[in-house]
Amino acid sequence: MQEADDNIYNCDDKDLGGMLQRLFDEGHTEVEVMHPTDGPVIVTKSDFKKHLANIEKVKNMSPADRVTENARLRNVKKRKQIRFRTELVNAPVHKVDLDGGKFGIDADGNELDVAGMTFVSVKDYPKGTDLKTGEVGCFIDTAEIREPMRITAEE
Repeated sequence: MQEADDNIYNCDDKDLGGMLQRLFDEGHTEVEVMHPTDGPVIVTKSDFKKHLANIEKVKNMSPADRVTENARLRNVKKRKQIRFRTELVNAPVHKVDLDGGKFGIDADGNELDVAGMTFVSVKDYPKGTDLKTGEVGCFIDTAEIREPMRITAEE
C-alpha cells in the first residue's frame, strides 16, 4: 500500500479488498480510493458490505442467471460508450494556446471551467471518433454531469 495523499490510498486490485476490510475494521467509516479511470472514489463501509454481498451472490449464481447478468452488464457498458460518443460529437470546441502555458484559458482569453474534469488525449478516444483539426484531447466529467470540452491547438 502506498500513500499518494494523506487520505488517498493506491493499491492493486488483488489487495484492495483486504486493505479496505482492514481500514474499516480499524474504525474508518469511509475511505477514498484512487480509481484508474474515475479518479478518487469514496468507498463507505456500507458500500463495501454491499459489494461483498454481490460477490457472494455471483459465486452462487446459476449458469443461466450468469449469462443473463453478463448480457445486462455488456448492454450497460455499450449504452455508456454510445452516450460518451454522442456527447463528444456535440461537445463545444475550444482553441487553446499550448505554447503560451495557458492551458486553462482559450484563445479569446476566457477561462475554461475544467475543475473536477479529467483530460483525455486523442489517443485514448474510442475507435471511430472523428477528430477536429489540431485536436489534442478533451476534458470530460467522470460523473457525467457536465458535457465534455474538446481542446484544439491554436494555429
